[in-house]
Amino acid sequence: MISCVPPRLVRHNPTVIVISGTHGIEAPLGIDIQNTIAGMKPPGVNFIMVKQLNPCADRRFTADNVDLNRNVDFTPDATLPDCFEKLRTAKAAGATPEAFANAWLQCYNNDLQAAQKTALEVMKAQHVDPTLPEFGGFDLHPIHRRCLDELQRLLAQVDRSRACLVDVHTGVGDQGYMIICNNKATRHCVPATLPLKEPYPISGGVATNYANRLGLRYGVAMEFATEDPRTIFASVMALDKPPPALFYPDDEEWRTEALWHGIGAIRVMAEGLRQRCRNGHSGVRNAETAPGPIFAGDGVRDMPKRVNWTKEEDCLLMKGEKPEDKSANQIKYRKKLLGIGRTTHKWTDEEKAALLIAYAENIKKRRRFKAIAQAMNSNGYSVTENQCRDKMKQLKRSAYGNASLLTMQKIPDTVLTDILDLGFDFDKDDTHDTHEPSKKKTKHMHHLMTELRL
Repeated sequence: MISCVPPRLVRHNPTVIVISGTHGIEAPLGIDIQNTIAGMKPPGVNFIMVKQLNPCADRRFTADNVDLNRNVDFTPDATLPDCFEKLRTAKAAGATPEAFANAWLQCYNNDLQAAQKTALEVMKAQHVDPTLPEFGGFDLHPIHRRCLDELQRLLAQVDRSRACLVDVHTGVGDQGYMIICNNKATRHCVPATLPLKEPYPISGGVATNYANRLGLRYGVAMEFATEDPRTIFASVMALDKPPPALFYPDDEEWRTEALWHGIGAIRVMAEGLRQRCRNGHSGVRNAETAPGPIFAGDGVRDMPKRVNWTKEEDCLLMKGEKPEDKSANQIKYRKKLLGIGRTTHKWTDEEKAALLIAYAENIKKRRRFKAIAQAMNSNGYSVTENQCRDKMKQLKRSAYGNASLLTMQKIPDTVLTDILDLGFDFDKDDTHDTHEPSKKKTKHMHHLMTELRL
């Protein structure tokens, strides 16, 4: 099922495609992320949600045993790789994950390192035997054909050079989550604050090949760790229907952290695309000619180096404590990613009136919200710059129409006139519009002035 947020895509906005359930059993977390984003309705960004790409929700593969994440633009094998012959032997010897794991280890004379190395070879896929796991199909699967056709139709409404794709997975990985981009030509496009890992050697992956087919800026897979790789490998190889808890643990803390890590990472990607839109950059830059990271020259100077954050360190940040081995800049951007530190303030009528007065007095002098917050704090109010900005946006949306508030606080007529004049420039927060207001706005202004002076 494909849906859009907002329902009617806006051409000049950046676009993020979020896919869940490429491996059917891994869909729950991706669907949680999609539903939460749809409920938030983030402004200024188009989201295209592809929910449960593989309709078999209790299996990793499709009903005809095709791994959809090994089925797009692959190079077929002439013969079955040797590691799959040993896989066939291990599957015949072990009907449970534990029995399979022992049989697989015996195939390599109990050499754990060799068994693990060959397991990675198995995960690359094969396109010869449809009865074995990790079968990538003989041709592009009908599910992909339908999905790509619908995405092509929707993307005709937007600028594809300002679009990216995120394919959400759960299962294999280190602690927390990781971002994987297998296209070396577009890896530099992924925002530097995200935990980008080395390319994962698979054939026919969705993220990279969908992005190439659709002409997007980049495509990434987002993998959330649930169990150690050996457990996942043995369960997927031995069982047609692995336990769902392997891919979506019954741990409310894990689910909550994974959900907000995913939303935070997607928000960073969307902001990276929007930042480029604001600064007039478009199109996918060539990796060899690119002057640097995606944010270089785009108004963001002190982006931290990529660092790995553990679950314990994130918990320390949420408690207000600081990890010892992280710099102040790394902590700053991690807090921004997790949405930590944004405090709310309950505004009284007196504070709202004081904000309007400070806004009228400072904006005329081309001062920004930092000066407005300082002016309010000097008068005995305790507010921050961000709190002033957020509240002013709310007041602007109501067009300063709360007449009882202004009357009760007895704002001087000269200041009131300035407030009403400034109230008709809703496009910019920090500047005074010198253009003449429209007739409709002028009529509304006179109506307010009359009501306020009664």
